[in-house]
Amino acid sequence: MTLVRGFGLVIQSDIAVHGAMTDVAGPAAISVELGSARPWQVVVDDPPYRVASVDRFDFTVPGLARYSCIDRRRIVVDALPGADAAHVSEMLIATALPALCWARGGIVLHAAAAVFPGFEAAVAVAGPSGSGKSTWLAAAVREGARVVADDALHLQNVDGQFMASGLPGGWFRRYGPRDHEREFCPVPPDRQCAAAPLEAITVLDDGPVRKLQGTEGLTALLQFRHRPRIPRLLGLEAGLLADLGMAAQSVAVLRGQPVNQPV
Repeated sequence: MTLVRGFGLVIQSDIAVHGAMTDVAGPAAISVELGSARPWQVVVDDPPYRVASVDRFDFTVPGLARYSCIDRRRIVVDALPGADAAHVSEMLIATALPALCWARGGIVLHAAAAVFPGFEAAVAVAGPSGSGKSTWLAAAVREGARVVADDALHLQNVDGQFMASGLPGGWFRRYGPRDHEREFCPVPPDRQCAAAPLEAITVLDDGPVRKLQGTEGLTALLQFRHRPRIPRLLGLEAGLLADLGMAAQSVAVLRGQPVNQPV
């Protein structure tokens, strides 16, 4: 197993976690293991997800692997013989790790984030796949920014301040129209940021920048949740709405072209 840091957590993993920080020490908060999880009684069967409780749920990628999330601190990956290791790792990053963040009480947004030179707080941009998040992040790195997250942004409420984290080791550049037509663009360790307070998040839009007021900010955050079905299936919606409401009040939520520094 290898120790890495991602989504603000030290992870002990049997599987490569592309974009995680590698210069870390334990103890690990969560583990990723190759193997088979013991069966459990399924309460909710909503493919590809099967849920017993917030402590026992899984999802299956046909022809690839089953990912079982256990006790909010373990992911057991049962990969099929001959499964492509890169694809197994990709689904770990895209779904299993964000799912565990949801189960542990965090918020996961479809967003990229960076800390610009001279600032301690992060700014983020949110939007669907192909909207320009990684393009913005690449431009931010060229301006000297440190990467916080590329596609999945983990927010944790720490004494009323929302700390942002993700996989800060680089970003995925799309070179074709299909989801798998991407290549990883790493950044050196000194351009990686494990976590930072989030100051502002901009929903990508062609219009002029404007700050969203009242429920507009909450609506925008709800729109760009990452894997939004997971908190609903885990019975976390009520608490999630409260936390997202607090985030919309404490973080500047904007719509338009992204800002490159805290506002």
